[in-house]
Amino acid sequence: MQVPESLSKRWDALSMPDRTLRCGGDVTQAATDLPNARLGILKLDCEDLPGRPTTDARLECATMEMARAAGIRTATCEIIIDDADERRRRHHLFVERFDVVAGSSRRLHMTTLAGLLVTYSLLTYVDLLSATQWLTQDRTELVEATRRMIFNVRSGNGDDHGKNHSFLFDDIAGVWKLTPAYDITLNYSDDRQFYGFFPQTFGSSPRLSALREVAAKFGIVADEFDAIDKSVSGTIANWEKYALSAGLTPADTQRAALIHQQIADSLEASGPAPRRTKRRPNN
Repeated sequence: MQVPESLSKRWDALSMPDRTLRCGGDVTQAATDLPNARLGILKLDCEDLPGRPTTDARLECATMEMARAAGIRTATCEIIIDDADERRRRHHLFVERFDVVAGSSRRLHMTTLAGLLVTYSLLTYVDLLSATQWLTQDRTELVEATRRMIFNVRSGNGDDHGKNHSFLFDDIAGVWKLTPAYDITLNYSDDRQFYGFFPQTFGSSPRLSALREVAAKFGIVADEFDAIDKSVSGTIANWEKYALSAGLTPADTQRAALIHQQIADSLEASGPAPRRTKRRPNN
């Protein structure tokens, strides 16, 4: 189909066993009635204007798969190829919902970090690790949050804001946990301004010592931090494998690899990092 410019970029969707999709309407109820279907969100590839951020799903899907390989719990996602638009082949992204129990009407309570702290502006990784420690009371979750911090910085996810980190409450088990990670993609750039945890905590030229210091505030000792960082950096070194699997173009694959290397060089640099990130007013 041809994607209208006015079409919403995200739709509730139901992935059927035959790989067809149902979008809109009460898909949550339909998921209850069709236990073999998967409830999710469809992120449409509908941006065609030059200079605008891409909505092509291949970069995000590749980054999400790389995060999973780095040991991060991630949402399940897949690329939906659409050849119906004569202008170009489109690559939509289907992301499976993780706050529903398959085949039932049971929902898990979810809150974003921004919702939990009742603020969106000026949040940092200190806020995420502090909330994880307080809410989950589980050191395993704290280590998971630390791994996500390292991965987001090394992979160039500069838009890792308070609505892209969330918690789930299982009312039967009576425990809070981090949700599977979602909306992870490379968007770091010297000429764009982001307000995610990465730039707000470490600036645009991060230092590994600064990440280590944040983790240490929450009991993640240097040896443990270094082991996590080694695992994450080793996975990112294999970026081309994930890009190839997602069908990313050679040009975009190389551009991402150069950014990964630029960030890696910054992390290993000595001396204080320049703070070029402007802070958003708290409103």
